[in-house]
Amino acid sequence: MSVPARPLVHPLPPDAGTTLGPICTLEQVGESDRWSHLPAELPIAASVASGVLGKAAPGAQVDRVVYASSVPLQVPHMGGFALSDALELQPGHIVDLGNHCAALLDAVWLGSTLWRSQSSLIVAPTELGRAVSDEMRAGKPGCRQWCDGAAAVLLGVGGERRLRPLAYVTAVAPAMRGMLAVRPKDGGFKFELNPEIGVQFRAMDMDTELAVVAEALTAADCQAPDLAGVVVVNRAGGRTRLIAPSLGIDPARVFSSREQHGHGGAADFLINLRQLMTDAGPGRHRALLIGNGLGYCWSALVVELRVPATP
Repeated sequence: MSVPARPLVHPLPPDAGTTLGPICTLEQVGESDRWSHLPAELPIAASVASGVLGKAAPGAQVDRVVYASSVPLQVPHMGGFALSDALELQPGHIVDLGNHCAALLDAVWLGSTLWRSQSSLIVAPTELGRAVSDEMRAGKPGCRQWCDGAAAVLLGVGGERRLRPLAYVTAVAPAMRGMLAVRPKDGGFKFELNPEIGVQFRAMDMDTELAVVAEALTAADCQAPDLAGVVVVNRAGGRTRLIAPSLGIDPARVFSSREQHGHGGAADFLINLRQLMTDAGPGRHRALLIGNGLGYCWSALVVELRVPATP
């Protein structure tokens, strides 16, 4: 018997908001041989983080490194420390978030509220494409497609592009934590579904996501027509486009990289947010960011983006 998850509206400081620096993705910067000696997902994490730092103003200080890895690989709970050491950074705070695909929404929420007066380097790596089983990688029937994905952003370092949170709502269902078990396989890993928990999850998943999104829009005093777009984290865009009409959202404004690149985990957020801002162009835009991940958790973050005109 599934237990309904309770949506929680998180507090919002009156002066919430932060600058939103460049977003770098693995597709954009490539994986550098400079980091090939590092284990697990750290080479792609270092590549995107180095790309972001290279675009920052000279001498920009990193107060905090936030490492949001979607799946526990060879360096669980120590990714932020290993990355800071590899990049020769000296932050005053290191935070490891995860291990679920919506962790980056938590990072952005914290970076624009509690940590808004300091700079945060947020890195989301996923080495899923080369670590999962051949069946998953090939996307055979009954399996999900995965990709090597990574993205990073620097918050709070100046600049004209800004992100202001308007509402953040989450819900969790700890009883769903055993739905997917991670098992070693051929030097990588595979996921095994627990059918009984899977049935319970499917009975509550859609209703919970709709409730969390509706609560976030209400808390932000935002109507669906006000949105420049919807950024999907982890979900396939097709599924979100199916539920969009019930929320009054234009399905054409749903941004998901899943169909083109596969599952990028927490990195999906930054990949899709960058595309939304590119499409929306200069101005002030409201956006809905929907995330979910193992554990199980559902998240909805409503933000206002200020995108300056490019010279």
